[in-house]
Amino acid sequence: MFEIFKFKSKTIEEIPTGSTDTTDQPEPIVDDFDLDLGDLESGPKRPKLKQFPLTQFGSQKRGFNSSYYVNNNWLEYSINKDAIFCYACRIFGNNHTEPTFTSVGFKNWKKLCGSRGLKNGKQSKLDAHASTKTHLTCMAKWSGHNITVQKTGTVHTQLTTQHQLEIAANREYMNSLIDITLYLATQGLAFRGHDENKTSLNQGNFKEACVLFSKHMPKFSEIFSKDTNYTSHHIQDEIIDICANSVKDSIIEEVGPGIFSIMCDEARCYKDEQMSLCIRYVKDFDIKERFLGFIDCSEKQDAQALSDHILNYLQTCKLSEKAQIISQSYDGANVMSGKFNGVQSKIKTKFPHATFTHCMAHRINLVVVDMCKIVKETSSFFNTIECIYVHFSHPSKNRQLTDLQKSLGLKIKTFGRISNTRWNCRYKNCEALKQCFRSILIVLKTEIENEADRDVNEAIGILSTITKGQFVVVLFIMSHVLCTINILSNMFQDKNATLGKSAKLINNVIKSIEDSRTSESFSSIWTSIQTFAKEHGISIDIPSQPKRKRQQPSHLVQFLVSTTTGATSEAVDVETILAEDYFRINIYFKVLDSIIVNLKKRFSNENLSLAVGVDEFIKLNYDGSTQFIDHYKDLPGLNICQQSLRSEMMVAKNYLVEPEIGDIGDIKKNISPQVFPNFCKMFQLALTLPISSATCERSFSAMRKIKTWGLTNFNHTNEMNDSEEEDTLVNVDDNNSNDVNDVHDFSHISATETITEKTELENTFTTEKRKLLKEKRPTKKIKQNEELVSMFNRNNDERQQILNALNKVEEDEDPIDLFFKIIASTIKSFPQHLKIKTKKEVFNIITDLEIENNCSSTSTSNKSIQSTSSLFSSPNPSIQSSSHSEFSTYNRPSQYIFPETDGRQSENWTQPFGEPNYEPLQYDDSQYE
Repeated sequence: MFEIFKFKSKTIEEIPTGSTDTTDQPEPIVDDFDLDLGDLESGPKRPKLKQFPLTQFGSQKRGFNSSYYVNNNWLEYSINKDAIFCYACRIFGNNHTEPTFTSVGFKNWKKLCGSRGLKNGKQSKLDAHASTKTHLTCMAKWSGHNITVQKTGTVHTQLTTQHQLEIAANREYMNSLIDITLYLATQGLAFRGHDENKTSLNQGNFKEACVLFSKHMPKFSEIFSKDTNYTSHHIQDEIIDICANSVKDSIIEEVGPGIFSIMCDEARCYKDEQMSLCIRYVKDFDIKERFLGFIDCSEKQDAQALSDHILNYLQTCKLSEKAQIISQSYDGANVMSGKFNGVQSKIKTKFPHATFTHCMAHRINLVVVDMCKIVKETSSFFNTIECIYVHFSHPSKNRQLTDLQKSLGLKIKTFGRISNTRWNCRYKNCEALKQCFRSILIVLKTEIENEADRDVNEAIGILSTITKGQFVVVLFIMSHVLCTINILSNMFQDKNATLGKSAKLINNVIKSIEDSRTSESFSSIWTSIQTFAKEHGISIDIPSQPKRKRQQPSHLVQFLVSTTTGATSEAVDVETILAEDYFRINIYFKVLDSIIVNLKKRFSNENLSLAVGVDEFIKLNYDGSTQFIDHYKDLPGLNICQQSLRSEMMVAKNYLVEPEIGDIGDIKKNISPQVFPNFCKMFQLALTLPISSATCERSFSAMRKIKTWGLTNFNHTNEMNDSEEEDTLVNVDDNNSNDVNDVHDFSHISATETITEKTELENTFTTEKRKLLKEKRPTKKIKQNEELVSMFNRNNDERQQILNALNKVEEDEDPIDLFFKIIASTIKSFPQHLKIKTKKEVFNIITDLEIENNCSSTSTSNKSIQSTSSLFSSPNPSIQSSSHSEFSTYNRPSQYIFPETDGRQSENWTQPFGEPNYEPLQYDDSQYE
């Protein structure tokens, strides 16, 4: 708006104080860009020098004095030109402003004060300039500018402030979109809808959430209501991608150049094979298990391909080259756990210290699966539970069961499918069966009595099986054993579980099961069995024994058989042995022996040697943890001094109180890395070792929720795309929600980067959409032509119908009646003004034809005139000639009252059929005289 000058100024010390004589020299025009004057922001420059330059005027030397500043606030002085200027006129003036005080500069110091002129009533040069109209106008502009600057700032400031406000509003809007994205991703909800048009009743979760925000946030609604509102599918995917990258970057940043462990597992996703990759690391002695992503390994699933996938994915995540893999945990598949050619051996070639840990959660599940294969009674028991699950999966039967549980005041329990890969399914089904046993009996009996459907035979079979004494005994035995096993299973699924804790707990569980293998322990279970059987009217009898004994194969006589072979034990004398002793020997001890043998086999000392060493290390026992220390002492970047480590562990053991030794929480509180550096490094390494791959299983659960029909609207293929994988990354772990908070931080983004990049994409999409709609939208002229063609076709159809009707007249129907009926149906379809016009025209035509007919008749002219005259002149319409009776009846409705023939309009004239604003018909009688 105003030009802001930038001038070169000299220091005060550089100004010469000599005099020059410029009396006879013309005043040169000063270049504004050489002036050292003020601008719009700085204001007038008013230097105060000890001695201003002097100029020779005749016999005197004169110069400027700073005292002139006092009464003239607009005055400014240029040191370079030794001249004064008017700041207001120079900044706010126009072409008509006096150039002396704007561009030339005034330096005639003799006329500055005008002392001689004051005696004659003349003004000085300063006062004369100050009183000019142009100067006063410029001063008013300057004053208004100062007031505006004080209130709202300069124009530049206002534009900058408005720009900042727009940036803040855009960032707040984007923050809201990010919050919506995080909520949907965390809850595993679909983003898209089947129909996302504005007229749709359900536009999808993302846009419906935006609509909800708009109702309560006016600023959000203002941007969301625009054509470019940044809610397209591309931007949704980009926000998810930003969130996923933020989570992944935070994980990689926390790992840094340190140590970590990997956990992998595979699962089928439709027709694709997906491998879940998770890592375990420690930050500030807090254990972190985080999901990194899914790896598509559909092409090849051998050990070399899978190991390459893992290493390449870690490299893609930009993991530090100094980071070391110290352990790996997979399931027991040969391709993963193979000692020579498995994935674990391939990883060890690059990371030699990466020990392999067979997932303990899988191992404890295999113990139960093997037990069910060995003890045939348990196998039959779980087959029955599977039948109960299938039977009550029918909606009507399940409703009967749940309603009955409510009426009996029981907690509603449901059954799950028995699966070898579901770790707790057997224990949960046993507990559910015990609690809802009574309601199951009632529902089955009711179903059998009613014989409502074809599944009644299945109900009979289930009822007869569960009411046997052996089934109840196995139910209580399995509930007792699996309750103990479930402790291990839950511990192995805990993210904070350590290898040292697991070894200790496994040994304690084995010892507890061994201690329970006594008659006294079974007696307490037997008491509960008898009480339960008595409540439900079940008799605990020894099952019938087969007459023929199946022998063990001869080649297995000298071997310890750990699986079923079909051989039966020796026949039992039912009359001499008690039921308690029979079930204790043949079922209870068999189950416990199988569990104990499999636990010791799968969790042997060789397999748990490293875990035992970690447990001893946490107990601060250096001698017992030498295997663990020796294995990792040469790890690159660890720099462990064994002598210092021994000393630190000894001091720490004496420093901690006896109950605190071996407690991880107390070690975290009392042991400082600055005081015990070597111990803290090994302690962090011990916490990093994984015990299971349960986190991978949780990622598959999230993948199953996300990979559904509703969520595959990201695209219409069955392949798992990047958006779904990133959605899983945000959804799978609660810790991830804390990492995506950085997405809301726009401080490092420039003002235009926040939304400008997306604007181009949105504008392109909007332009193409409008162009497409414009091409398809018919013009107004085309619409009118189409309407005319349609009207012509409709009229032609009506005319054709009339002609067809006339051609098909029946013999018993008058053609004249039929003709007027068809004409009447056509007139009814006309608009109101055309109906009125038609009635006028028809009335005139019929009247003329009637008069013509009367005039051409053989009767006398007087008679004709009288007849015609009677038609129009009679005040009583009923007095008419007989020759007009037919016309009057057919064409003149009763509401017509004809006007008089003397040229005056009757006051009783009534408009036909009650139409408003209808003028009565006027007749000229002169033509009939």
